Amino acid sequence: KGNKPASVKSGYIKAIHIGRPEIQVLVLGFVSLYFYLKSLDKKTGILPSILAGFFLSLAFLTHYLAIIFAFSYFFHQVFLNPKRFFITKKNWLLFTVFTIPIFFWGFLISENLSHLLNDVSLRLKYKTTSPYWIWLIFSGSSLITKLHYIIYFIITWELALHAWISKTKNSILVFLLVIFSWFWTYQWQ
Repeated sequence: KGNKPASVKSGYIKAIHIGRPEIQVLVLGFVSLYFYLKSLDKKTGILPSILAGFFLSLAFLTHYLAIIFAFSYFFHQVFLNPKRFFITKKNWLLFTVFTIPIFFWGFLISENLSHLLNDVSLRLKYKTTSPYWIWLIFSGSSLITKLHYIIYFIITWELALHAWISKTKNSILVFLLVIFSWFWTYQWQ
């Protein structure tokens, strides 16, 4: 009758699911980045700012690493408009739309907030008791893995240097994204 077996449906669901939360953060973060860049155009209305904040909020609710995008947007706006940052309507909309779903989610889990705080506390304790991942990579990994990370560092350095030298609007944003990515990667392991 045209109905597919349950095993085919569940296989399809598994195949389309993005498994790692970091990948989901990247997808939602880059969608947010697209709308954020659209919102920088003076001719656009407020819709790109709202969508950038919404997708950034979804990314943050998926995984805390989305804070990389949030910090980058914030400091990018501070660098672009140091005097007018707090009075720009688009900035207020972006950060308001970013925080509303997070507050709503916090309200929904308020009964179980202690479990979340315990989890965060345990993760912070683990972070202080284990060696940093970068030291583990260079002290005990294979030569290929070490070379991968050296290439990552070189590419990051070149991107950051190029962005800092050119100092265009978009290059400053790239510089901030790269710096905050490495900072959070190192700090939170």
